[in-house]
Amino acid sequence: MKFKILNSGYPKFSAPPNSEIVNEKEFIQIDNRIPIFIGTQFGIYPKKFSDFSQFIDKKIAIIGKSLLSGVQTDLKEYLLDKKTIEQFFKQNNTKL
Repeated sequence: MKFKILNSGYPKFSAPPNSEIVNEKEFIQIDNRIPIFIGTQFGIYPKKFSDFSQFIDKKIAIIGKSLLSGVQTDLKEYLLDKKTIEQFFKQNNTKL
C-alpha cells in the first residue's frame, strides 16, 4: 500500500513506509496512493482539506496523534461518502 502526504500543513509526525510527498494537485488526484491526514484533538490536518470535500467517494487514511503528548496512535483507512464524513465529525466532536 502506498500513501501520499501533502508537501505542507501538518504537525510533526512519523510517516508510514511507502509514503511520498506530493503537491496539492497530486494530493486530491485519484491514483494508487492513499492521501494521509492527521487527526488530533485540535482538528484535522492539513487544514486546507480538513472538510474532506475533495475526497467524497475516495479512500483516505487518518493517523491519530496527540499534539500535547506527541503520541502517535493508529492509522485508519476510510472510504468517504457524505454519511461517513458526518459520522466521523460527530464521533470526534468536530464541526464540518
